[in-house]
Amino acid sequence: MSDMQDRKKTESINSWVQVIIFLAIYLLCFMALAALLPAASPGELTWSLYLPITAASIISIVLVLVFTKLVFKRDQTPIGLNFRGQERLACSGACLGIFLITSGSLILFAGNWLDWSKPETQVSDILFLGGILLLSAFSEELVFRGFILGRLLTKTNRFLALMVSSAIFALFHINNPEVSPLAVMNIFLGGLLLGITYTFNRNIWFGFMLHFSWNFAQGPVFGIPVSGLVLPSIISSHIQGPELITGGQFGLEASLVQGILLLISCIGLWLLNTTENKTVATAKKI
Repeated sequence: MSDMQDRKKTESINSWVQVIIFLAIYLLCFMALAALLPAASPGELTWSLYLPITAASIISIVLVLVFTKLVFKRDQTPIGLNFRGQERLACSGACLGIFLITSGSLILFAGNWLDWSKPETQVSDILFLGGILLLSAFSEELVFRGFILGRLLTKTNRFLALMVSSAIFALFHINNPEVSPLAVMNIFLGGLLLGITYTFNRNIWFGFMLHFSWNFAQGPVFGIPVSGLVLPSIISSHIQGPELITGGQFGLEASLVQGILLLISCIGLWLLNTTENKTVATAKKI
């Protein structure tokens, strides 16, 4: 094996080691934070939990910055924060998130598995919650796509890196209230959807806006639980019928309907990015 091959092998190992070390510290921080969280009713997100959730998001962002700027500062792998030229993709991500949640909700509504009524919720509550969800989505994309997927992509096959990062993303949701095996599988598909575009452009803005719009549309707008958490909403939802179809108290992430929509979206987004990538590559050769 040549010196260059030895160096590439070492760099590849280092990328995996970086991810393992980061995840170990990340998990320890969240275990410590979980021990400090106040007790809450199953499936309910109370105001007493907003501060810890915000703290968790800030800790995530700080950890990524510490590891990229200090611990692994010799590694120049970008985490994908450059917004220049990403406006169209960011808007596309937001629209896709809204489309998927709206489509899933309307399918359940058409099947008489979902109904809505208007609750008494103040606009200030929705705006404040939107800020928390914005910060939470940004921190998760920074961790699971910006750092983990970004590091794995440096010397790992695109498909394998995407699968591994999505599996890690899903595993970090297994302690959510009312979680089920189908919910974990759908969150894995969600991780794929959030990461596909990143594997082609190394930028988090598409995934970030998709992540935020998905959560905001599902919770504060349609009143459906977000990964087992019941949030204040503009309209209140009433879910009935088989949990396999509706997702039950976990929300649409545990619904077979939403799983099918996610799978179709993953295939479509992969094909779209592959086609655009080939077109750009061809144009550069001309």
